[in-house]
Amino acid sequence: MFCAANLGWCPHLYRGIAIIGLPLGGVMLLYNLEQAAVTAIAVSFGTAVSDGFGIGARICGFLFMAVFGIAVGASVTVGLHLGAGRVDTVRLALPRFAGAGTAAFGAVALPLALFGEELVRLFTLDAATVAAGGTYLRFMAAALCLLCAHHVFNAAFEGAGRNMPVLLASAAMYIGVELPAVLALAFLDVLTPEALWAAMTFAAAAGAILSVLLFRHGGWLAEPLSTKLQK
Repeated sequence: MFCAANLGWCPHLYRGIAIIGLPLGGVMLLYNLEQAAVTAIAVSFGTAVSDGFGIGARICGFLFMAVFGIAVGASVTVGLHLGAGRVDTVRLALPRFAGAGTAAFGAVALPLALFGEELVRLFTLDAATVAAGGTYLRFMAAALCLLCAHHVFNAAFEGAGRNMPVLLASAAMYIGVELPAVLALAFLDVLTPEALWAAMTFAAAAGAILSVLLFRHGGWLAEPLSTKLQK
């Protein structure tokens, strides 16, 4: 690979990297902007809510690694099946896997809803912080399950190398649903911590529903991007 004779200009490769990679970069950008905005709002509620949110967010971040692993495994498997021409297998099996994976993750996330305050109490003894963190974790237990379904259905597009619908689904979830909901709550002067967590959960539900609809629409069934690039 370090031989000068192997160096060359490969525009089809660079185009493929951009088409596949940039939309997923946009997804991560939106996610981090959303987390920064939520953190800024949480700080405005006072120290107890801010600290409880900070502890809860780190617990959820740890569990989100499981969601990420499930989604990556699904996307790789989808890619293998599409490459082998087993499209019908993906069409039938992915919804089943999404249901099973979400249910399995729900069993892991259930302690967040049932024992959220006990988990937060491992990091602080402040009663107000424990209560705020426990409330956040109860909402996020549901939100994480919905995000699991959202990312599993997105795996159909990621496995096919068609990531623009994934970016559009994330943009609709964060910009089209969560942002207007939070702005409306703020405008009506009813933006409480519980209302903010509920808006995040509602946005996750909208993202899951949208990903299901995009999957059923079948945009991922188009000719794989890798085949187009080879041509």
